[in-house]
Amino acid sequence: MSQHANNANVSRLAIESVLARYGAQNYAYAIMPGATHISFSMNGRTVKFVLPLPKIEEFALTPTGRKRTKNSRYNAWVQACRQRRRALKLVIQTMEEATNE
Repeated sequence: MSQHANNANVSRLAIESVLARYGAQNYAYAIMPGATHISFSMNGRTVKFVLPLPKIEEFALTPTGRKRTKNSRYNAWVQACRQRRRALKLVIQTMEEATNE
């Protein structure tokens, strides 16, 4: 399994843990080029999120304008993808807390 797939699975498990905790059913999770898709059912509603992911080309340069190595570019991209998935997890948690109150 590649490093990216391994990191994506950790995020997927975290999101699925939140969904299970709040009683979501019928959830689906897909990683496609350029986006992560997640959908689930809860309280008679179906929810779908499409999370666009950054392109690896966006990380060719550091914030100060220096060229990155191929490995550094990849690591920065993976970190940005993880950050967006963590944000999605927080959005789902917040939504579930708001609807369960």
